[in-house]
Amino acid sequence: MNQQNNNDYEVYTVQNVCYALAHSTVPGVLTLVLNEPVHVRASEWKACLVHISELCGTKWVTKNKTQGDGTRINYSESFICHRAGSYTTRRVVRTGQKDTKKCGCLARLKITIWSNNPEECEIKLLHGHNKNDETIAHIPGDIKDKSRLSLSRATVSSIQQQLKDGRNCRDIRISVLRQFESLNNDTSNESNITQRKVNYDDVYNIMNKLKHELFQFHENDMISTKIWLDEHLLRDNYVIFNGNSSEYTSNNNIFSFGFISPKQLLHLQSTRSVCMDATYKITTQIHDIMYTIVIRNPHTGTGYPVAYMFTNNHSAGPIRQWLYFLRDTCNMTIQQMTIDCSIPEVNAIQNVFPAARIHYCAFHVVQAWNRKLKEKVTLDGSYSQQELQEYHHTMMDELKSILREDDVDTMYNLIEEFKIQFYDQHTFLDYFDRFWIAEGIIQRWAYAFIDRGNRAMMTNNFIESWHGQLKVNYLKHVRNKRLDRLIFVLTHEVEFYFENEEERILSNNGRMGPLENQQSRRRFRASLVPAREISAMIHNPEGENSSSPMVGNWKVRAFTPRATRSTPVYDVVVNNAMLIESCTCQDFIDRCVPCKHIYLLKRFTNMQPSFESEQNNALDVIVQATYVQQGELNEPERTPITEVQQDGETRNDDVDILDDVQSNLQFISQSYTALHHDRNRVLNLSTISQEEAHQYAQRVRELVLLHQTMLQRYDRTRNNNTQRQ
Repeated sequence: MNQQNNNDYEVYTVQNVCYALAHSTVPGVLTLVLNEPVHVRASEWKACLVHISELCGTKWVTKNKTQGDGTRINYSESFICHRAGSYTTRRVVRTGQKDTKKCGCLARLKITIWSNNPEECEIKLLHGHNKNDETIAHIPGDIKDKSRLSLSRATVSSIQQQLKDGRNCRDIRISVLRQFESLNNDTSNESNITQRKVNYDDVYNIMNKLKHELFQFHENDMISTKIWLDEHLLRDNYVIFNGNSSEYTSNNNIFSFGFISPKQLLHLQSTRSVCMDATYKITTQIHDIMYTIVIRNPHTGTGYPVAYMFTNNHSAGPIRQWLYFLRDTCNMTIQQMTIDCSIPEVNAIQNVFPAARIHYCAFHVVQAWNRKLKEKVTLDGSYSQQELQEYHHTMMDELKSILREDDVDTMYNLIEEFKIQFYDQHTFLDYFDRFWIAEGIIQRWAYAFIDRGNRAMMTNNFIESWHGQLKVNYLKHVRNKRLDRLIFVLTHEVEFYFENEEERILSNNGRMGPLENQQSRRRFRASLVPAREISAMIHNPEGENSSSPMVGNWKVRAFTPRATRSTPVYDVVVNNAMLIESCTCQDFIDRCVPCKHIYLLKRFTNMQPSFESEQNNALDVIVQATYVQQGELNEPERTPITEVQQDGETRNDDVDILDDVQSNLQFISQSYTALHHDRNRVLNLSTISQEEAHQYAQRVRELVLLHQTMLQRYDRTRNNNTQRQ
């Protein structure tokens, strides 16, 4: 608010100090009036001076400061123009160096806080922008003069924020220039006219200053990487892998390390089918490679990277150590792993997970066959090149039909037919027999030996897509120079994107994910059934056509225009929580997610599929974790589960009674997730008394003991001990 005092001058603030300035000879550029003081609030004089400098196209450099004795002046500070003084070059020949910005400007400005009025500050221009001979030294705000200014604070702040968000220098420069353009079209924003436009070197220099704060903690890349692992990632509860290269090589320059975030660890422990692959050209060092394990997100159907390992050794040694670490430390238990046709990876997997099925990526298998067809399959000189290519295509089509055959016996019959049909291609058939048909090898690539529930991992498309995203979207086709910057990209940009993408798909925000797209088709098929026909297609566990919710096996007839005695009828199971759990149709067996029969039963009874309930729970966990990270757990007030009386006894009057096993187990699982996110908050309970802390710890010990007892008594899943057998 403007203030008027007894001396009839106005006291300005940052918001209205522009009204104290006059127009200069440059359109849109303001100036201080010589020897006419501007009075501002003493608490805002620095901000006012910065704003005045931006409006006037001038940078002021502190000359001296005076801390008054209180008798007449409390404080004063004098400034000179940034183009004051002169500079004599020592160059003998002309180089690429720009001319000096020193032009002998004598402009001076002074701020004063008087003792008799300490709440106000006086800003006065004592000398204009000219030289001793009174000629104009420079014109503030002129297009050439603006090139001598520093970037404004708002521009620097915008660049820093975009750098922290992971954008590259060139994109940031274009973004900031577009902001300038939009502000120039805004006549209400006068300060932008006097600001210097950003160039690529500005952004690059800011990035070089900021990198020491973001990711480069030491000039030596390996030392900086060690700081990342031992301090920053460990502080954020990442699980760290440090390989021991002495077990497989005597080269001291070999390294291997990896990390897993808490969110990735949960996904890794809950999946049974994964794919693994390596990508090259991640740093300037040609031997550096990054291994990634990718899963198919069970809630969205998209690929999700869950573990990283970096090494400069291409043998099976670091892979084997890493897989041992994932098995023993991270409790990774798998049934199938999809890889490229890599022998070192096969040896490592067989050593660590002997019971797991190894599957070769179908794309790489076909690619290997195609190469050998061109090398080993020939025709005599009477055939043209085009006829030879058509012959190759015919052989490849037959090989693909063998690859995709579901039945084992039929597949072996196709192999025999292939050998008979192309009996004269001895070289290729010998290669095919030795490298692809041998016992133990054919099980790695033929569809007939792959469980239907793991068919989503027939190829390495998930991991190939992920490596493509990393190099195109995050590294912008530029080879990353340092490992520490790559760690920053993976832990800040990639982790952030995948968490938000999962939340987006689960909340049905924007484009559907691949799994939701499949489910929408099945819901649509169920919606097309006329309402009058539904009751005839569905029978409850008691054999009636009633739609009342009921636990047990419901009978749902197949979707056929006319039902006959041979029309299939499927069992759709409803569990004790009144959730539709499974169906005996082939579609559910292959995909393990709701089929059209489940959605038809949902439409008939309004019971929810258990898959949708799990998706909602996953979304709740993500939202809750977001609130915890922001330090704001904005949940409604709830009735406490237990209350501790003064005499130490526990009341259970307010305990929510859950009337089925699955609901209780879901409640326990969600509570453990919430406790996991509260672990850092517990360490900050510094004001808790010793007695309360002892009671708190004792009850946690009782909970942990009960938890271990229940798991030992009822958990029948595979663990590390059973895996080794």
